Amino acid sequence: MMDFIMVPLIVSIITLGIHKLFEWFVCKRERLSILEKSGNRLTLLIESNNLSY
Repeated sequence: MMDFIMVPLIVSIITLGIHKLFEWFVCKRERLSILEKSGNRLTLLIESNNLSY
């Protein structure tokens, strides 16, 4: 009786899982690049403070 809804439900769950997996990898790369950029700025700030003393 519920067969008509099981196939779309399973396909949508699998599709959502694949989408979230790809989104996680993309966001991970973006997070790492943001951290790298902020780390470079922090290093420059620390070096400029050390030079001013």
